[in-house]
Amino acid sequence: MNQEDEKDGAEMEREVNSEGFVQSTFEEARNSKKNVGNAATKKRELSMVLIMVTVASCLIPVQHGYNLWVLYNTVGLLPSFYNITRPEEADFQITLLSITVTMFPLGASFATIPAGWLLDRFGRKVALFITNLSAIIFAVVMTFSLSIHNHGYIIFSRLCSGISTGICFCVGPVYLGEISPRSLRGGIIMMYQLFYLFGFLVAQILCLQEVLGTGKGFPILIKLFGVMPFLQLPLLPFLPESPRYLLIQKRDEESSRKALKKLRNRNDVEDEIEELHQEDVVEKSEKNMKPLKLLYAKKLRRHTLMQRETSEI
Repeated sequence: MNQEDEKDGAEMEREVNSEGFVQSTFEEARNSKKNVGNAATKKRELSMVLIMVTVASCLIPVQHGYNLWVLYNTVGLLPSFYNITRPEEADFQITLLSITVTMFPLGASFATIPAGWLLDRFGRKVALFITNLSAIIFAVVMTFSLSIHNHGYIIFSRLCSGISTGICFCVGPVYLGEISPRSLRGGIIMMYQLFYLFGFLVAQILCLQEVLGTGKGFPILIKLFGVMPFLQLPLLPFLPESPRYLLIQKRDEESSRKALKKLRNRNDVEDEIEELHQEDVVEKSEKNMKPLKLLYAKKLRRHTLMQRETSEI
């Protein structure tokens, strides 16, 4: 009897194991089909037009990454341009250098104030034009500062650089986030930071003393500030306006549909149009949301605090 019971138990165990194996196989096949479907959807949403628009929009952060590294890495070369050589003016020289360095973050901080108004008043595409124009103005001002050799003019050029960078990092990510599909939004927005770091890399190479990191090479480094803005300028008219801006703020559903068709390279975009309508409803309900209300709202308080901790890290 014991042997028969053991045989029956072994057979039942094999049946259970086989059923579990079949069930797990079906689950793996279903999950694999789901993953393949998601990958196919992402591939379908990532059109060549979207890639080209993303690259064209990210040319300016390359320039600002380059600018930031050059401006801070070549501070030691500035005294020769200030025409300050007497020992008794050493304290004044330190003060001038300190003011020169702080002008960049000061300008970037002030530039974030009107950035939201620019985005809503003129649209995302025109805001990109303004960003490009500010970068060109900054490049011209910096180039002229080399020949003037005046500390006031150099300080003013640093302030212009900060303003241009501040506007750039408010406008660019908003535009990329609004033209990208939801499944690819995070990756496309991060392209802005990736191009910015690429500008850092280029500047680090060029600022080596073996390349251009000397007093003679400093004017060449400054003159390269305007390369990317002038490359981006002829591409801006071909960029589509943000579909979200057209539908939610301009109330132009047809233009929003055309922009989506161009970006997705397909005619069926009604699912995203419906998604924008739902977003419009949610935005209206939260229109009066303020920082203090975010902390008082139980559903949003935790996310707000987590986001703050992440940014501090």
